[in-house]
Parts: sequence; C-alpha cells; structure tokens
Amino acid sequence: MDAHAEGYSVSMRDMNAHKGQYDAMLAANDYSEMRAYTVAFENTPDILCAGALYPECDFVGLKLQDLGNLSRKMELMTFSLIATDRGGAFVFGWHSSGDAVCRPLAESLDKLSDEELPHAIVRFVFEFCENHYLKPDWWDNADQKEKDALTARLQLSASYWEPCSMSCLVDDGLRSVSWKAVKREWR
Repeated sequence: MDAHAEGYSVSMRDMNAHKGQYDAMLAANDYSEMRAYTVAFENTPDILCAGALYPECDFVGLKLQDLGNLSRKMELMTFSLIATDRGGAFVFGWHSSGDAVCRPLAESLDKLSDEELPHAIVRFVFEFCENHYLKPDWWDNADQKEKDALTARLQLSASYWEPCSMSCLVDDGLRSVSWKAVKREWR
C-alpha cells in the first residue's frame, strides 16, 4: 500500500506539471508546443473513448519509460477515439517536451498497415482506458471468444497487482472491428 501511495503521489506531481503546461498554452492561445497524430476512419467506431496515460510501451513491445523511476518526470500522452462528421478518428496528443516518449508510441502505431491499425487501437483502448463507450449492437453481436479476450484484457489492465506487460499492445490476432482507416496525419 505504501508503494501504491507513493506512486499515486508522484503521478499527481507529474499530472499537475503537465496541467500547468497545458494551462499556459491555453492562456497564451499558443499551441505551437502541442503535438498530435491522428487517424481518420471512414465509419464511426464501435468504441469511443478519451483519456490520458503515462505510456510504458509501444505497439511492438519496446519500453518507452520506466514508471518505477519515481525521481524522473513521467511523460503524458492524451488520446481520444471519437465520432466525426465524416466517420471517426483516433487522436494521440502530447506536449513537445514529451517527444522522447510519446512520439515513439505514435510512430509505432503509424508503422502498422491500414488493416492492422484498427485492431491495434482496440487493444490500446481495452488495455489503457476505463473511460470508454461500446456500441451495444457491436458488443451484443461480437463472438463470445472476442468478448472474453477483450474482457480479460480490461480486467488485467485494471489490476494493481499485475505489472503491465511490455508486449501488451503487440498484435494478439484478435480482429473484432471492421473500421477502415482513410487518412493519417502528424501535427
């Protein structure tokens, strides 16, 4: 419990530092230090979400930062999977000071093919986001094997006792969505 409390304290320290950076950009109406990677989809995703995390690993299993090193500021990545006027989009966003950690995560996603990309995003959402919406028809019609795999991923990611596997975002073969990526953009 002491380790958990210390980790929470450090997380709040770093979250407040990041909030200060974002507040300063907002107050100055200057977003030149904001970075983003977006993927547009032809159709509305069956899953919607928004969140932020301190990324530990990328989509090929490489370690990005050590969350156990409490003396170092953790870099923050924000993300959203949203409906748009033309379909949907997935967005990674970060402050330029986090380029060393956040950009490699986005680059590892960008290297995936258009066919692999939607499934990687589903893995990411179920691994790192508890704030998500599932389209009832999609979930109700999903194969039980897919539901079990996604539920297990979500349960494991919520465990305080199980460390995050550096390979948690690596392709697991699960294909549960049929979204079509139509555009990728770096900002």
